[in-house]
Order: sequence, then structure tokens, then C-alpha cells
Amino acid sequence: MESLQRILKDKGVQFDSGLSNDEIIQIETKFNIKFPPDLTRFLQLGLPISDSFVNWRQGLISKDTEAKIDHDLIGHWKECYLTCKAMTFG
Repeated sequence: MESLQRILKDKGVQFDSGLSNDEIIQIETKFNIKFPPDLTRFLQLGLPISDSFVNWRQGLISKDTEAKIDHDLIGHWKECYLTCKAMTFG
């Protein structure tokens, strides 16, 4: 994971301190998602905060960021999940 973070930093991605276990639980609960173990480890090593990345921590404290995450990402994932599921089992 450290090598991935180093590659991203070399590409100009900015990082904040990693998410705590408590923050991971809060995010998963608030947005009704479950991070896979490898993504959890990555986000705990350091939270990417550049424009192209979701600032999950900010989503816990800002209603605007929360709405953006919910609209942009969660809505897309739900749409993809339903479409993929319909195609697989339909």
C-alpha cells in the first residue's frame, strides 16, 4: 500500500492523515457502504484529498460534501449494482 501511495504522491495527489477505525465505521454507516479490506487499509494509511478523490472525512462533517458523495458516488454505485444485477440474473 505504501508503494501505491508513493506513486500517487509522485503524480501530485495530496494526502491527509489516514482514517481511524472509528471514522471508517462512521463512513460505512452514514453512506450504507462497506469498504473492502484493501481499500480500508489504503484509507487508513493516508486519505487522498485531491480533487479527483472522495474526501470521506469531509463527508462526515460537511452537509455539502455529504450530498455530493451521496449524489455522485453512492447513486452511481446503486445504479451500477442494480443494472449489473439485472443483467446477471435477468
